Amino acid sequence: MKGPALPGRSYITRSLLRRDTGSASVQGVLAACRRHVAGLSRHPPGAQSPYQRVRWRRRATPLDGSVSGPIRKRSSSGHERCKHRLAPGDSTTHCRSLAPLQVKAMRTMSEFSSRNSKPRGGWDALRQATKVSAMLAGVLGLVGCTPEQQLQLEQDALSSSRAGLTMGGSSLLHRYSFTAGGTDSVSAAHATLEGGATTVNGEVILSGAGAYVNLPITGTLASLQDATFEAWVKWDSASGQTWARIFDFNDGVWNKSLVLTPRNGGFDSGPAVDAPRFSIFSPAISGEEQATSATGFPTGALTHVAVTMDSVARVNRLYIDGMQVAQTTTPTALTPASLGTLANAWLGRSAYSADPFFKGSISEFRVHGAALSSNDLTASYQAGPDTVMAPGTEHVVIDGRTDVAGMAADTTSVYWVEKRTNGQVMKASLSTGRAQVLASGRENPSAVTTDATFVYWVEDDKAIFKMPVNGGSITSLASGLSGIGQLVTDGAELFWTQGGSILHMPVQGGTPAILYTTALAGPLAVDGHHLYWMQPGGTIVKAARPGGPASSLWNSSNATTGIASDGTDLFIAENLSPYDILRLPVGGSQWALAFAVRYGNITSLAVGPNRVAWFDPSLGAILAKGK
Repeated sequence: MKGPALPGRSYITRSLLRRDTGSASVQGVLAACRRHVAGLSRHPPGAQSPYQRVRWRRRATPLDGSVSGPIRKRSSSGHERCKHRLAPGDSTTHCRSLAPLQVKAMRTMSEFSSRNSKPRGGWDALRQATKVSAMLAGVLGLVGCTPEQQLQLEQDALSSSRAGLTMGGSSLLHRYSFTAGGTDSVSAAHATLEGGATTVNGEVILSGAGAYVNLPITGTLASLQDATFEAWVKWDSASGQTWARIFDFNDGVWNKSLVLTPRNGGFDSGPAVDAPRFSIFSPAISGEEQATSATGFPTGALTHVAVTMDSVARVNRLYIDGMQVAQTTTPTALTPASLGTLANAWLGRSAYSADPFFKGSISEFRVHGAALSSNDLTASYQAGPDTVMAPGTEHVVIDGRTDVAGMAADTTSVYWVEKRTNGQVMKASLSTGRAQVLASGRENPSAVTTDATFVYWVEDDKAIFKMPVNGGSITSLASGLSGIGQLVTDGAELFWTQGGSILHMPVQGGTPAILYTTALAGPLAVDGHHLYWMQPGGTIVKAARPGGPASSLWNSSNATTGIASDGTDLFIAENLSPYDILRLPVGGSQWALAFAVRYGNITSLAVGPNRVAWFDPSLGAILAKGK
């Protein structure tokens, strides 16, 4: 598959790219995309092509831009090649032709602490990279790249602009310290202690005779492509503990599971009987992907154990006391999300009834929405169970976006729509920034919302669609409407603005009905109890849903461009210097500064359980910060 020869248009694009980026030529990018498309056609899904399983290794350059050596990548075979040399036989001119996109060591966002500071260093590179991305998308479209292929190549090219900026925040989704029963100190997904399990001095005691911990996190697991599970455990003895579980996340019938055992029984052809093993399977036994240590699990001592799942590198790794002890030996295909929504998430209990319960104690259990690095896990082990490594502050989730028309967020991801004739519905991990095209070729998508199960959006201001958050079939919910503005959901109903009215209907679809007729001036928000909107003049109104009386909550300003509620606080974005995001209790009270945005404009705002996210069009970036 090769792109058509379009001398007129491609000449114009090349001229633009030379002028705006200083690049000597765009031919390397064109050739890279053509080779990428050709490579995909030669290597069907499931086969390993020359363009898969690449591990990047960046070499930073000084702030003056001087380059001390070539930027290289390491292929799965261990050989080093020029970063932009995507196929055998290429010359290094491809790397030189993209010199302005080379990695530079840039100041982190923490240096821009002044609310009125001017962009420097990394911000300039980020704004420049946004222009490059916009033109690059056009170039890649000319040569026949699909939106998914364009996204991958755009992100490869933009990786340099991100180098010194804070990318991704804390990936921690759940934390159980067992100092107050089964409290989850991060997401309030509190565990229950079953079968006589008790907490004493910051650890849960598991007797090995029916005691276990039940975690309500199956919804989180169903959303994860990448993950890290880490725990501090003390295993009393290996005696009688073959196939005991540190954790077992399962479908209830032992057909789909994620399992960590300190002592595997070796019933299959796997290595190292009586050693710790992590496995994920669907179906059981024949569909297992495992990482098994060559040495036994410590007994009688507090031990740090962690599992990482990396869907891009296609590898799962097992760590004990900060050191990697095993990894999968063939490319992985399964992720927590690929198993669907499981029935159980247990600590200390197996889904297979013949297996023993874990005998010992657990002092800490954590779930992360990213595959932590070996350095991260070494640092976590050294810090101990009582210390969580400091999360990032304000951070870039993804950059290079130019047409963002609406945003939404859940625990792990941010969703947005890019409004144009051939528009897209997009998703990115809040912790890693890894992006995914959920739907492409959509007609002017203009608003988006999510309930963590489905993502919903508006097209051409007159139709509403939905699809699963991890991709799948698209369902039309409503059509023939007119002038749809904002769209929000509480998980049971959809609410949207349309002219001077607020309408609603069930998330399954149905006949839209008018809920309120009122003067509207922009943002709309909803939580489990109330609906919020802004009237002309900046007054924010609150009404008990569904259809309760409306009352004034707070006098905002006409510069308010976004409101979002997490059920406790209403977050208010003001697109006027000094660009504050405010926090107002939903019951009404004195507002407080949630945080001052470190740079520039805010045109979209979204709030998840752990983070606030917003879009800055001057940077072409979606940013986020922990609440």
